[in-house]
Amino acid sequence: QAQYKLFQAYALGTNFPKDKEKSLVWLKKAAEQDYSPALIDLGGFYERGEGGVAVNLSQAITLYKKAFYQTPVESLGALN
Repeated sequence: QAQYKLFQAYALGTNFPKDKEKSLVWLKKAAEQDYSPALIDLGGFYERGEGGVAVNLSQAITLYKKAFYQTPVESLGALN
């Protein structure tokens, strides 16, 4: 969760200067820890090609599914 909070802080410019590159680094680290909100957000980055990430629908679906199997209720919106 701490890594995800750092992602949010850099993404929003809260307590740190806004920095898209650093926010993505922390988001990926949180996703590597299988933190469901990070998996969902990173899936969205891949789905929409945000944050300097190339569109990769296969990767987005993989991340959404991984999040779904951990916390089905939180992930349902991402799979629609």
